[in-house]
Amino acid sequence: MRMMKRLHRQVLLSGAVAAVWVFGWVSLPLAQYQWTSRASMPTPRYDASAVTLGNRLYVLGGYAGEDSMAPVERYDPIRDTWDTTVADLKVPRANAAAVVWKGNIYIFGGEDREGHFLKSVECYDPQENRWKRLRDMLVPRSAPAAVVYHDVILILGGSDARGNYRNDVEVYDMNRDIFSPGAQFLLPINRTSSEAAVYNDNLYLFGGLYYGPIATIDRFTPSSGWKTVASLAHPRGNFALVQFDNRFYIIGGQGYSGIESTIEVWVADSSGNLKEKQEIFWPNPLKGAAAAGYNGEIFLFGGEDPRREEITATVQSLSLLPTTATAVHPKIPAQPELVQAFPNPSHGQTTFWIRFPAGETLGRTAKITLFNLRGELVWQKTKRLSPGQTAFVWNGLDRFRRTSPAGIYVYRVELNGRILSGKLLLIR
Repeated sequence: MRMMKRLHRQVLLSGAVAAVWVFGWVSLPLAQYQWTSRASMPTPRYDASAVTLGNRLYVLGGYAGEDSMAPVERYDPIRDTWDTTVADLKVPRANAAAVVWKGNIYIFGGEDREGHFLKSVECYDPQENRWKRLRDMLVPRSAPAAVVYHDVILILGGSDARGNYRNDVEVYDMNRDIFSPGAQFLLPINRTSSEAAVYNDNLYLFGGLYYGPIATIDRFTPSSGWKTVASLAHPRGNFALVQFDNRFYIIGGQGYSGIESTIEVWVADSSGNLKEKQEIFWPNPLKGAAAAGYNGEIFLFGGEDPRREEITATVQSLSLLPTTATAVHPKIPAQPELVQAFPNPSHGQTTFWIRFPAGETLGRTAKITLFNLRGELVWQKTKRLSPGQTAFVWNGLDRFRRTSPAGIYVYRVELNGRILSGKLLLIR
C-alpha cells in the first residue's frame, strides 16, 4: 500500500481541498488585489482540507512528509492568530473532501497513514469540540469532490485503491446518516481531484484529473442533467476552489507542465452560464495548498515548495479590494520587473511573467531570448505588453521546433532599454 500511495501521489500531485462557499459577498471589481503573508500555521502540511465556519477557518489533516495527519488547526483571520486546541480527527487523513452544513464540519474519505484509501466519514461539532464517526461511504475514495446540494451532500468521483478514476456519485442524507448511490448524478467522464460548487440551482464541477489534467467545466441541473458549459483556460487538477456568491476562484493545481501559477476567476450569471473574467498571478505557488475564504479575502494554507522540496506552514492571503477614491492599489514597479519563470525547474513548458505599470504599457513590447550554456540561441519571442502583467510561454522546443535537451538555460528580457536575466533548469 505504501508503494501504491506514492504512485498515486505522483500521478495526482494531489492538492485536493474542499470548495468553500462564503456568504455575504458584495460584487467587487476584479482588477484590484494584493497579496499578504499571514501568521504561519503551527504545523507544516500539504494536501490538507480547509473550510470556513463562522468567522474562523479550519485546516484539517493533510500530509507531513509521507504520513497523513490527524491535527486540526483553527485560524482567526481578524486577529491573525492560530488555535491548536481543536480536537484531532479520529482518523488521520489527507486528500479528503470537507464541507460545512448547519454549523458542523463533515470530512469524507482520503488516505490514512498506511496509504489505505478511506470510506470513513467524520463530523465536527464546534460547540462540543468533538469529532464523531458517521456511517461509512459506500466505497473508499481519495480526492473526491464534495458539496452541499438540495440539503444533501454529494461526494463526486475521486480515485479508488485500485487506481481507478471514478464517475459515480454518492448522496449523503445528513439527517438520517445514510449514503445512497446517486444514479442521476453520474458524471459525464471519470475524474479525480476536481472541485464542485453550487450557485442557485446549478451544480458545477471544475477540472480534475483523468490520466492528466482536464479543463472541462460541467453543470448539472435537475431538469437537464450534466452539460459541459465551459473550459478552464488552463487544464488542471488538485487545485483549490473558493466561492464568493457567484464568483469562483480556481487556484493553482497541477497542469501539464507543473504547478499552475494562476488563479482563474469565473462568474455565473442569473441563468447559470459561466464566463471567465480574469486571471490573477499567484507569485508563490505551492503544491497541495488548501484554501478557504472570509470577508472577501482568500487564504492559502501550507503546501509543498517545489523548488526546495520542503513542506511549508506558509499562509498567503489574497485581498479583493473595492473601488473607492482611497482604494489601495497593488504596487506595480515603475520599471519592468521579471516576476518569475515558473515552473523552475521545468519539465517542458515554462511561463515567464513581466509586470509593468498599467498606464505605461501602451505601444510597448518586450523581448525574451533564451540561450543554452554554449551561448546558442534556443528561443526568442517578442510580445506587446498587457496592463499590469504579461505572460510569455515557452513550450520546451527550440527555434527549429526540436525538443530542447535537459540542462541549464539563460534567459534575457529586453524592455525600454533595460535588460533582465536569469537561469532556467530544464529536466527531462
